[in-house]
Amino acid sequence: MPSMITFAEYRINPQVGTVAGPDGNVHIEPKNMDVLLVLLQAKGEVVSREEILRQVWTNQEVSDDVINTAISKIRKALSEVGNSSQYLQTVPRKGYQLVYPQLTNVTAIHANRQNNFEPGLKNQEGSQIHSNPSLNLKRQPITEEDELLTPQPLSIIKLNEKSTEDVSPIPSPKSARKHLLWSGFAIFVVVAGLLIAYTKWQQQNLENQLLALHKQQKLSYSSFVIQAKRRNELVAMITRRLSIERTQQFEKFFAKYYPLMNKEEQFVFAQIRGITTGTLFSANTTMLKLIDNNPQLMSEFPLMDVLHKHLAFWVSKYHNVFIPRSDMCLLYVGVEDGVPYPSELDKQITKWLRDRGLL
Repeated sequence: MPSMITFAEYRINPQVGTVAGPDGNVHIEPKNMDVLLVLLQAKGEVVSREEILRQVWTNQEVSDDVINTAISKIRKALSEVGNSSQYLQTVPRKGYQLVYPQLTNVTAIHANRQNNFEPGLKNQEGSQIHSNPSLNLKRQPITEEDELLTPQPLSIIKLNEKSTEDVSPIPSPKSARKHLLWSGFAIFVVVAGLLIAYTKWQQQNLENQLLALHKQQKLSYSSFVIQAKRRNELVAMITRRLSIERTQQFEKFFAKYYPLMNKEEQFVFAQIRGITTGTLFSANTTMLKLIDNNPQLMSEFPLMDVLHKHLAFWVSKYHNVFIPRSDMCLLYVGVEDGVPYPSELDKQITKWLRDRGLL
C-alpha cells in the first residue's frame, strides 16, 4: 500500500502522483508533486522561490516560470477535486505557503537527516514513494515538533493526532436544556416587549386620529352655523322682495330663484357657496380620509360607519351635482337621502377624549 499524506480535505499519494478530494482525484506531474511536497514539509511556513528551485531543480538552469507554472497547476488540481484552491497562498516578495495544513501520516520527510541520506520519500515498508534524488529535504531545520517525533530511517513519522485547532466542547444535555430555556425566555421578553410597544403605539395613534377628527367636526359645525345664518338672510331678502313664502327645500328654493336674484342677493349667494367649497368641503374630505386610513376608529365607535357613509355620499354629491351647477350655493345630505349625520357620535368622541384628559 502506498503511503498517503492527508492535507485538509485532500489525500496526496506521492508514489503515484495523485491528489484525491471530495470531488474525485487528479494526477500531478512529478516536478509539481515535488513542489507540493516542499510546501507540505514547511507546515504552514513561507517557502521562498529560491528554496523551491534549490530543492526541486537542484543544479539545473531553469527560469522562474517553471515555479509559476507548477504553482498554477497545483492550484488547479486542488480546485478540481476539493472545495478551494485558496490553501495555496502567494506571499508577495517572499514566496508561497500552504495555509494551516492539516497533516496526518506524513511521510518521513526528515528521516535519516543525521546520516545525510536523502533517497526520497518511502512508506512504512521501505518501498520507494517518489524517486527524485535532487529533492534535498534533509537540509530543512529541525523544528520543535520534529524533536517530539521519533524519526526512524525509511519510516512514517506520525504527528500528534490531537488537532491544533480549538475544538468547542459538546455541551451536556443539562447545559443544552438550560441554554434553550434562557433562549426561549429571551425570545419571550423580546416578543412581549414588541407587543406592548405595538399596543401602546396603537393607542397613541387612535388618540391622535380622534383628536384630528374632533377638530374637523368642530370646523364643519362652525362653518355650518355661519352658512345657516347667511342662508336665512338670503331667504328673507328673496321672500321680502318678491312677496313670497319659502315652501321648498333650501337647495331647490335657491336653484329656482337664482335667475331672479339681484346683485345684493347674488353676493350673499356667493358667500354661502364659498363656505361650501371651502371649509365644509375641506373638513368633510379630511374626516373621510381619516376614517378610511384608520379602521380601528370603526372598531372603537360603531357609529363611525354611519358617519363614513354620510361623508362619502356628501363628497360624491359635491363633485357630481354641486360643482357642475352654478345655481347651487349649499349642499345638504340627510334623512331624505338615507344617510343622516350621526350627531350622537360627536358626543361620544368628546366624552372619550375628555375621559383620557385629552380635552
